[in-house]
Amino acid sequence: MSVGDSLTDAGGLTRRYFAALGALGWLKLGLVLLFIGGLGVSNQVFSLPAESGTLSEPSQQRAALVAAAGGLVIYLAFRYLAAVLEFVFVESLRSQALSIRHYFGSNLGSGLRLLAFRLGLWFAAVAVVAVPIAWTVLAGNVTDPADVTTTQGVAIGVTAVAALFGLTTITTLTNAFVVPIMLHERRGALSGWRRFVDAMAANKTGVVGFLLTAWVVGIALWVGLTIIGFFVSFVGIFGLVLAGQAVTGISSAFEPLVVAAVIVGFLGYQYVITTLVAPIRSYVRYLALVVLGDTERQLDLVPAQRAAMQADGDDTTDRDDASTAVDASEPAAGVRSISEPVDDNEPAGVGDHNDPTETDEKD
Repeated sequence: MSVGDSLTDAGGLTRRYFAALGALGWLKLGLVLLFIGGLGVSNQVFSLPAESGTLSEPSQQRAALVAAAGGLVIYLAFRYLAAVLEFVFVESLRSQALSIRHYFGSNLGSGLRLLAFRLGLWFAAVAVVAVPIAWTVLAGNVTDPADVTTTQGVAIGVTAVAALFGLTTITTLTNAFVVPIMLHERRGALSGWRRFVDAMAANKTGVVGFLLTAWVVGIALWVGLTIIGFFVSFVGIFGLVLAGQAVTGISSAFEPLVVAAVIVGFLGYQYVITTLVAPIRSYVRYLALVVLGDTERQLDLVPAQRAAMQADGDDTTDRDDASTAVDASEPAAGVRSISEPVDDNEPAGVGDHNDPTETDEKD
């Protein structure tokens, strides 16, 4: 299938998805995507300023350690929630329905494995960047950042850019392809990656095409939302400052209300933006599912949807693709027919995504 056909299929699937969700389902999806994105504040947890010389007392140091540990626990809790909701999102795309409670409860273990993989990926990226820094400090005997030479600075910068590019690429592929495989075949993260690499070896063009599309869409969204966010923030901050001064001028007891209003306003803005761009994010995810299903029939999470879309005339390409055709006698998506071969290394029950109690995992 050509890239144009995949883009067309993804568009048709997205239209059907939001038609099935309805207005209430769309609002629920916005909430799911908001938490997947970390509420727009998760990356700020470790960016709090620290003043040197203020923790000289042991009691202050213990308090700082407790606060840091508490912040780390909260951060990891939110990242775990986001990992589980990744599976909720994909399950919703597959079923064209959104039952947060049911999908969430059946993917608690998968979310934990995805979180562990993401943390390992971050540690690996940090380790890569730490290599030239350690070499500069130890081999170059550099004790002051001002003593770093231009060559050493360039080496550190290039390594950091390469690590960031690798981290972004692997994260994108994990969310788009590996998470659906983990859900579809009840695999762990590493097993899902091995399955992805083996399957997509025959369709490298599809993977590259998806990455280019995802990055172009992501950059366009980032630019557009940055511009919108600048004007909204300017107007919002200006209004909040005036309102805050008026309220606190009456009594200082209203200061907590001003802080709460700022937090609520920020989260409300993030939710509105996330809900509005939900169709675009869903389209990109559907594109990945189409590429995955066209590459290997057993990894097609939405064969019935695509068949129904073509039958209704949503697909304008009018093609007969064996990888997407669904026979009336074929089992539902994700359920293997008895006549199909079974991989000896694959656990029993693979593909039965309707059983939330499935516990066989590869990793």
